[in-house]
Amino acid sequence: QTMLYNVVLTIGLAVASLADVSAGGVYGWDTSQIKDQAIIDCFAARNDAQFIVFTAMTFNDIDPDVCNELEMAKKSNIPNRDVRFTPCPTCGASAEDQINRMVKNLNTNCADAWSGRIWLDMKSYSVWPTPWRPVGYESNQKFFNQVVDACQQTKGVSCGMLSSPSTWKNILGSESYTYAPATTMPLWYSSLNNVTSFDDFVPFGGYTVPYAKQFVYMLGECGGSVVYQDWAAKW
Repeated sequence: QTMLYNVVLTIGLAVASLADVSAGGVYGWDTSQIKDQAIIDCFAARNDAQFIVFTAMTFNDIDPDVCNELEMAKKSNIPNRDVRFTPCPTCGASAEDQINRMVKNLNTNCADAWSGRIWLDMKSYSVWPTPWRPVGYESNQKFFNQVVDACQQTKGVSCGMLSSPSTWKNILGSESYTYAPATTMPLWYSSLNNVTSFDDFVPFGGYTVPYAKQFVYMLGECGGSVVYQDWAAKW
């Protein structure tokens, strides 16, 4: 009886997954520090992954694995291969310099494997000055605006935003803080409730319609250490 229940449950989950995809949803991953082609191949096979996002720069340090990861994803036939950029307002480099260095590395070493899209990661608030006191928000807002401008003014790239209402507020002082140029970017929001829909989305930062959702953290999935699964109506 237990074995029969497990079989039925497995079939049910598979059917549910196929239903999500057939209804127009697509699945993908965001991860980092991947060194094995077999891991990327595993990601590619799960729900017919249509996109993957790797860390390209964090806190003004270029990720040494990013180009190899992008090349492996290309070999695995994942069609959309983006990168994530975590800006650092306290690292002694301007927003423009950080983005230029990252893009130069990508264009020099793996332009053929990179889609050309950068997601600005506004989830990591530990390096932003005085994130818990209003006195720090004005400088944070200024640097954030500079990051958006630098990305949008970089030739040959497209830009998106990764955040959530809580981290947006922690960094910029209010969920309602809006920088108009940023709202022209697609929003990829984080809500780790294991639900593949936008029903839980709450507007913030001038965004009213999301583009994609980071919906579950999967420690060790496919052998990767830091792995999130994502969902979008399209990519």
